[in-house]
Amino acid sequence: MAQGATPGSRYDSVAVLEVVQTSSEDTEPGARLLKLANEAPSQMAWALASRSRRSLRLALDASVRHGAALHDRRLPRGGPKLDHVVVGAHGVFVVAVRLHVGRPARSMLADGYGWRLNVGGTDFTELAAEVARQAHALRMVVGSAGFSEQVSVRPVLCLPNANWPLLGRPFRLDEVLVAPATRMGRLVRKRGSLRAGDVDLVSRMLDSQLSPVRHRS
Repeated sequence: MAQGATPGSRYDSVAVLEVVQTSSEDTEPGARLLKLANEAPSQMAWALASRSRRSLRLALDASVRHGAALHDRRLPRGGPKLDHVVVGAHGVFVVAVRLHVGRPARSMLADGYGWRLNVGGTDFTELAAEVARQAHALRMVVGSAGFSEQVSVRPVLCLPNANWPLLGRPFRLDEVLVAPATRMGRLVRKRGSLRAGDVDLVSRMLDSQLSPVRHRS
């Protein structure tokens, strides 16, 4: 799921190692994890990244009542890869996932127009903009199928390993919703104006238009 040259992907392996290294070194399990991370950092990073992404994928699948959760899809005509596309009564969600560690925060730009996203000292503003562009491209697909007036397409940046506050409230960066993994289920289950039949039609259309990404074995 982590394939594709989207902004921010280079941080995933480093971020996962930070999770391991900030585990309690005073506990025996924590010490074993840190020892393993030091001995085989790339393998450990890959394993933990895979686990985080798989957990979110299963959570999205379980949250969909009427609709679909499509994973690792590509926009038509060789477009960019989409981590997840979830269809429900509230519309379509384009979900990008990054595993960076740190406290997510937004700050207003110096000119007072727009926001900047910072995650643990790293500027993620361009990544949020990329998710917005993905949502715009998917709106074109939805619109070309005749659903433009009915179906909203919302961009979401999910940060499952970030150091969220206790309540972990999502926030918006312009049109992009920045959210922890714990809030994704509630988001996709939200009630909306789409009827079950329309949700099914949109799900089938996107399943046929967005080709699965082929991973190397």
